[in-house]
Amino acid sequence: MAQRLAGRFEARPMKAPNLAPMIGVLMAVFAGGVGLAGAAGTTTSVELPLVASIYCGPARHATVLAVGAGGALSFEGRAIETEALDAALAKLAAADHRLAIWARPDTGYGVIQPLITAAGRAGVGVDLISTNAYPEPPDRTSR
Repeated sequence: MAQRLAGRFEARPMKAPNLAPMIGVLMAVFAGGVGLAGAAGTTTSVELPLVASIYCGPARHATVLAVGAGGALSFEGRAIETEALDAALAKLAAADHRLAIWARPDTGYGVIQPLITAAGRAGVGVDLISTNAYPEPPDRTSR
């Protein structure tokens, strides 16, 4: 009997299995796993160590704009009003300098975004200074 079955299978090549019915099952298992993982409510935070060898300060040929408490602006170490900022940014664009923005960690993005937009209108490149590397605004403008 074993010879008779062996001859029967040797006469035809093995067909590829049809996996189409399994796709739905696999998707249901995957969706269930994702749903259960999301329902667990646990998250893992990753704290990356600071790397001291990376320079996080203002770029070369950058002027520092510091955003202090309450949104007060300091341009090149001197206080500046929001209305005068466009003229100062136009001077930076003419000198082909960049703007480096330092802001307090509690400053909302709604304060920073108009500054970035104004710099973009003036044609000035913008860099953001890490408050981890500079807890206080840099007191110099690099040229």
